Amino acid sequence: MMENSKVRPIDNVERNLAARVAYEREQRAWSYDTLSRELKRVGCAMAISSLNGIEKGEPPRRVRVNELYAFAKVFNLPIDDLVAPPSSYRLARLGEQLDQYLATVRSLIRTRADARVIELSLLSTARALPTADIAKLVEIWASNEWFDPPFTEELSAFLEGTSDQSPFKEAITGAAVEIPGQPSLLE
Repeated sequence: MMENSKVRPIDNVERNLAARVAYEREQRAWSYDTLSRELKRVGCAMAISSLNGIEKGEPPRRVRVNELYAFAKVFNLPIDDLVAPPSSYRLARLGEQLDQYLATVRSLIRTRADARVIELSLLSTARALPTADIAKLVEIWASNEWFDPPFTEELSAFLEGTSDQSPFKEAITGAAVEIPGQPSLLE
């Protein structure tokens, strides 16, 4: 009989599996009850207490071959991935999340730059309008929830020619427009 203080190589695999089951369940925001239902759906009924024992038991509850296969089906993962060390899949997941983040940031930057070009064109066109038309334009913009009153007042004053101290002046003259607290996308 082996002493409890010795760690057998298989124990690492069981601990890896326990960590992966917890990780996959948490990534999906599943409760133990939900995971239990999913396992039953693929033909492997498992009590919530058994799932808790697998994830949190010390040592983790042993997993039978049919249960291992059911976890693989439920999580749509190869068995080798289920028993891999936690660092391997957490690093891969971090890479996926970083890729998603960077793609989103790139998209936002392109969208913001496109919006700025359109905004500059709108301001240039609006500046050439007669005063009555400018007033109507400002009224329309003021009714849009995107523009707050200080923005609308500043735009109105600039377009009507009563203010030269405005970010709109720089926009019309083609100078780089700085948004307080935001990096310029035109530089």
